[in-house]
Amino acid sequence: MMQDESRTFSPEEEGDQVRTEPPSPGAQERSPGFLWRVQALFFEPRQAFADVVRHPTFLAALLLCIAVSVISTALIFSQVDMAEVMRQQIAQTPAGEQMTPDQIDQQVEQIVNSPFFSVMQWIGPIIGTPVIVLVVSAVLLLMVYLMGGETSFRDLFCVTAHAYIPYTIAYSVLAVLIFYLAQDPSSLDLQNPLYTNLGPLVNPRTSPVLYRLASSLDLLNFWVIYLLGLGTAAATRRFSIAKGVTAVAVPYVVYVAFRMGWAAIFG
Repeated sequence: MMQDESRTFSPEEEGDQVRTEPPSPGAQERSPGFLWRVQALFFEPRQAFADVVRHPTFLAALLLCIAVSVISTALIFSQVDMAEVMRQQIAQTPAGEQMTPDQIDQQVEQIVNSPFFSVMQWIGPIIGTPVIVLVVSAVLLLMVYLMGGETSFRDLFCVTAHAYIPYTIAYSVLAVLIFYLAQDPSSLDLQNPLYTNLGPLVNPRTSPVLYRLASSLDLLNFWVIYLLGLGTAAATRRFSIAKGVTAVAVPYVVYVAFRMGWAAIFG
């Protein structure tokens, strides 16, 4: 019986490593496509990252993350009174505690009506993901070399862009649901609206260091660390999944420690 040469080849798994060797001679290597990758990142992440390494692309992944972020931001802002949010944030600062309500209102009006404020509301969703992917990829490349591995920045950039797809979709959907279901959306913390971490259990004003630690113990963050670990293992090829996750987790621990130190010094 003749073998169907048009079929796609899913990556093989062996132990805790993701194998990304090319298919057997005579077989036609073909990617299942971007839509398959998106669903596979949720349900078959090893296969998804092996396909990303075999066919390294990133543009579609970045555009999807940006589109989801922009849409969710627009939906959230439609439910939130930004003037009230700014008023509450200023009132909670040490300087705001010394201001009268009229002084706070004047400052809020100046901020909300400034063109810079309107532009900044949309700059974050548009350039945030590309900047994060760029920085994370560079850090992972350094970690891979320090841990004795070999890979390319292109492969790491591609797997990092794809690793943030599930995180971006899950975060955006949960955030929109919370803001639409809340009785007073303006009272929610725009920086930490989800209850996927321990941050809401700690008062950031009285315990800033503990708050930084608690808010970093986040289920979504742990999920993206695992996905990045899978992607790093696939891109480095000889890395086990445990070693790939370690390459991601160590910089994250350093990042959390830096946030805690900054809070200890500056509050």
